Amino acid sequence: MSICPLKLNKFSVLILATTFAMPALAETVSDNDKTDDVMYVEGKTEYATGRVKGIVATRSMLATKSDIPLIKTPQSVSVITRDQMDLQNAASVSQALRYTSGVFTEYRGDSNRADEVRVRGFGYASRYLDGLNYSGTLNSRNVALNPWLLERVELIKGPSSALYGQSSPGGLIGMTSKRPTAETIRHVQVRAGNQRLREAAFDFGGAITDKILFRLNGIGTERDAQPKFVRDESIAIAPALTLMPSENTTFTLLTNYQKDPEANDRNFLPKRGTVDKSHGKVPYDFAISDPNFYKSWREQYSTGYALDHDFNDNLTFRQNLRYTKNTQRFKYMVYTFDDDNSNTSIYRRPQTEHINNKELTVDTRLESLFDTGMVTHNATLGFDYKWNRDDNQLNRASNGYIIDWKHPRYHITVPKAGDKLNPQDDNLQALKQIGIYLQDQLEIDKWNILLAGRYDKSKVNIKNRLVTGKDKRIAIDDNAFTTRLGVLYAFDNGISPYVSYSTSFQPNASLDINNKAFKPSKSAQIETGIKYQIPNSKTLLTAAVYHLNEKDVLTYDRSIWHNVQTGKVRSQGFEFEAHSELTPNIDLIASYSYADTEYKKTTVVGLKGNPIEQTPKHQASIWADYKFIDGALNGLSSGFGIRHTGSSSGFENKNNDYSRKYRFAVSSYTLYDWTLRYDFSAKMPSMKGLSLQVNANNLFNKHYVSSCAGESACFYGLERQVSAALNYDW
Repeated sequence: MSICPLKLNKFSVLILATTFAMPALAETVSDNDKTDDVMYVEGKTEYATGRVKGIVATRSMLATKSDIPLIKTPQSVSVITRDQMDLQNAASVSQALRYTSGVFTEYRGDSNRADEVRVRGFGYASRYLDGLNYSGTLNSRNVALNPWLLERVELIKGPSSALYGQSSPGGLIGMTSKRPTAETIRHVQVRAGNQRLREAAFDFGGAITDKILFRLNGIGTERDAQPKFVRDESIAIAPALTLMPSENTTFTLLTNYQKDPEANDRNFLPKRGTVDKSHGKVPYDFAISDPNFYKSWREQYSTGYALDHDFNDNLTFRQNLRYTKNTQRFKYMVYTFDDDNSNTSIYRRPQTEHINNKELTVDTRLESLFDTGMVTHNATLGFDYKWNRDDNQLNRASNGYIIDWKHPRYHITVPKAGDKLNPQDDNLQALKQIGIYLQDQLEIDKWNILLAGRYDKSKVNIKNRLVTGKDKRIAIDDNAFTTRLGVLYAFDNGISPYVSYSTSFQPNASLDINNKAFKPSKSAQIETGIKYQIPNSKTLLTAAVYHLNEKDVLTYDRSIWHNVQTGKVRSQGFEFEAHSELTPNIDLIASYSYADTEYKKTTVVGLKGNPIEQTPKHQASIWADYKFIDGALNGLSSGFGIRHTGSSSGFENKNNDYSRKYRFAVSSYTLYDWTLRYDFSAKMPSMKGLSLQVNANNLFNKHYVSSCAGESACFYGLERQVSAALNYDW
């Protein structure tokens, strides 16, 4: 491992300057209350938007938009706490989900610049930040938020449109920003590691007065990505302020800014040379692009608020609002097909992308607690609005550029003389969507019943600048009604069996070969499971079986080189997950997933009956952490994890025939993670607050193919990443 001095470029200078300036501000924060957050209510030790001490969360707002125990939520929900992210050194939201059941993280390996994950076999899982959409549009999903800015990451599995509107059938990722707290926070961190990793981060918070709280956290990071000449560089900062004008009203301003001068690459690789090694092996650091034709730049910022007002003990008004702007510029080369005259040469195509996205989202709801006889109701009536403007240009060269991956030659002239990049897409897309929803959580003795329904109406106006006449402007109007029903019985011993039914819809913002709009894809899921929260302990076990169908799915038909909408896919399986603080010095996380997927209906030749590509049937993981609390090793702790991903499949393109004979397997792989931490104050009280942590992910540096969508879309997995972090709290 190479530990190098931090490079003081313009991004890290800003971080370091703020790091050393903020202690002066932090010293002005009142130290009168360093216990629980003043927003906490007597008798309640955990809040769904607050920090959890340890790896076991017991409450969530993601599934119901109200703060209720997970043990009373009739649907699969996983929560990754801030402490777990720190413990496992999660450098992205997708990495935070590594030990979570039902999700295939980093299936694009180190080419995952947009935090894409697959949940229950379905890609492009919707992402929400503080209860509001943070996924970009259907055409611009290249958004990513540094997890240092987050308090927790959550995953609700299965359709979620009954509360959130359009969403992926597989699941929805919820991210919660670090929020102001009355507890004084003064934390700085510096990290270095292999791949020339350099990082500096800070987190400050506390009470300015008894009615004003603040939080300011930021991070600057840079490293070499796996492919040659590709980099990751990012700077992010998130100021937040909470005002409490009265004991019944809380207003929290939430902002963030992130700039990625180097935002990594999408390094599509061929099957030949990765999965098929009969002609040799593509080097693990091979880059498809060329240094003379490469740019990956992204900038995003958002500002919004969360407003809560209690009219009385039984009626609460909540409103979340955020405006987001995202700008992206990409210039790269993408692998197209193999060179038939050479076993180790491939063709590449130069492309550029310009994306300008703006979004305004607001969610307003009333929550009411009341009784009708022996039934206790927690009812929510909500209305949300989303406006999105997406300006997207994609340009491609018509000619191919050959490279021999065995003997690559870079720094070529791109584009070549006489060649030019031609517009492929040039669209201005404007979306307006409104939704109204009603949810009631009924509690009858130990029975918990969840009823929810939502109506959405959306309109997308697409202006295609590449055509003229009546087809230049197209309007797509969609509306949908979605529902959810869940029944759970909470035994006194902590066991809660449940069954649920949920639906979702997802508009398709693209046109068929006749320039007509596609219908939204719709899905439905039945899930039954059991949750067990061991009384008087910090252990939560969950298990679920599910059956999920999506219809009106788009599939790409190469016979006409266009999408068709005749598809139906099915996903069914079993999932188990455990989070436990077994003893004061032993923590355990474990998960297992079984996913059986199948194309049930399609016009694409041979595809019916095949599994969904890039979907392993089996996944399993376990993480154990041990803290020495006595003796000579007091202050030392260590964790070790194992992640196993079963084999998945991809498809070759043989005359538009996707029969089983053209399906190929991507081998399974097992990875190992390790961490070692030491608290210096255990032996030297004068060094209170100082600690050192070393992490090694993919400890034995296994080289593997993470997945393949097809013969022209394979991805190498992440190689070993080792880092050491010095943390100081005061």
